[in-house]
Amino acid sequence: MSRQQRQSRSNIPRIEFMEERKLPSGMAVGTRLVDHLVTATLTHAQNTGHSSKTVAPAAVHPLAQKGSQTYRNLTYASDTGAAQKLDVYLPAGQAPVGGWPVVMAIHGGGWRRFSKEQYGPKAAVLTQFGYAVVAPSYTLSNPGVSSWSKNLQDVRGAVRWVRIHADRFSFNTNQIAAMGESAGGHLALLLGLSKDPVQNPTASAAIQAVASFAGPTDLRDLATVSPFAGMAAKQMMGSAPDQNPAAYSDASPVDQAGPNAPPILLVHGQLDTLVPASQTTEMAVALNTKHDRFQLLFLPRVGHGIPLTVGSVQLNGLLAFLKGSLK
Repeated sequence: MSRQQRQSRSNIPRIEFMEERKLPSGMAVGTRLVDHLVTATLTHAQNTGHSSKTVAPAAVHPLAQKGSQTYRNLTYASDTGAAQKLDVYLPAGQAPVGGWPVVMAIHGGGWRRFSKEQYGPKAAVLTQFGYAVVAPSYTLSNPGVSSWSKNLQDVRGAVRWVRIHADRFSFNTNQIAAMGESAGGHLALLLGLSKDPVQNPTASAAIQAVASFAGPTDLRDLATVSPFAGMAAKQMMGSAPDQNPAAYSDASPVDQAGPNAPPILLVHGQLDTLVPASQTTEMAVALNTKHDRFQLLFLPRVGHGIPLTVGSVQLNGLLAFLKGSLK
C-alpha cells in the first residue's frame, strides 16, 4: 500500500450500509467502502449500465431440524509436523449432495490466549444454517517465545485435515471458508491471501472464502493505533517491526492482497478500541486496489467483541456472504 493511501485513510468518512454492485460478469460484489470509493463505484455503475444500490443484509432463517453433532479434540497435523487438536460441529440431519460446506473457525486472543473451546461454540450457530464448523487450536505465543509463523502453518494443516477426512464427516472440499475473530481474523485472512508453500494436490490448504471479524491487518501500524494490541503482535512476532520488517510484511494481510484471493468479508465494530476500525479500512483500500470480490461491514455502537446472534445484522451478512461465495 502506498504512503498516500496510508495517510488518507484516516480522513475518509465511513458509510453505514453494505454497497452492492453488479460487475459485468454478473457477480454481486459488496464494496461498502469509504465514501470516495463508493462514489467511484456508483459512477462506474452508471457509466457501464450495471446496477448499484445500498442494501442491508436480509434475514436468514435456521434449518427446520435443530441440534448438531460435536466431535472434540480430534488430532490434526500442523504443517510444522506438530500435533494439534480441533473440534468439529456438524448440522443435524443428512448432508446435502456434495457434502456440508465447511467454515474453519479460528479463535482470537492476541495470538497468545483463548482457545477453540471458547470460539467453537460461538461459531457453531452456523450449523443451524447448514454449515459444518471446524474449530482448531494453534500455537500460542508466550513472553520470549514467538509463535509466528507456526500459527499460520497450524491452521493450514487444519484445512488439509478437512480434505483428508471429508468422507468421514461429509465435508464439501470445494466449499471451505475460513472465519476468525481478532487474531483469528488475521490468520483467516492470511489463509486466503498468502501463498501455500506446500504443493499437495490431494490435501490443499486452499480456501474458497474468508470472513474476518475485527482482524488486525497491518501489524506494523498496530502498535501506533493500539499499544496493547501492538505488544501482543510484538510477542507473537518475536521482534519489533523495525527489527524484522520482512517478517512483519509477510504477517500483514494488507501486504498480501492480490487479484487471485478468494471472496473476503470484513466486519468491524466502529467502537473497537483494541483493534481500531482503521485496520479494516486500510485492508479495504488495499483490496479495492488489487481485488474486487470483497464486502465491508462496519457496525455502529459495537466494540471489539462481535456477537453472532441469530437475526443480527452481522450474522445475516455473514450468511449472505457464505451463500454467495461457496458455490
